Amino acid sequence: GDAKNVSIALPSSMARLDLLVENCGRVNYGRELVDDRKGLLEPPLHGTPSVSCLPLADLSAIEWHSIKPGSSPAAPRFYRGHLQINDVHDTYLDTRGLSKG
Repeated sequence: GDAKNVSIALPSSMARLDLLVENCGRVNYGRELVDDRKGLLEPPLHGTPSVSCLPLADLSAIEWHSIKPGSSPAAPRFYRGHLQINDVHDTYLDTRGLSKG
């Protein structure tokens, strides 16, 4: 595939495929506006897909993970961090080293 299309080989015995599709937002100006498609553009398998939102109103059931520097998790995960601030000043979080920010 290319940057916008991905193909994977699945075993013929597979009866169900679960996909987690992230809402990456949209470009709302410029050249990319016309071709800024994200998510599933057609059913991944024959038939009609069942689509549902991941419920995030109650986070008590989420299994939180810790991240270790230099690690690359193999599956989508939820992370939680804690920040202790002793003196209040102008602050920003530098996310340049992360793949998402």
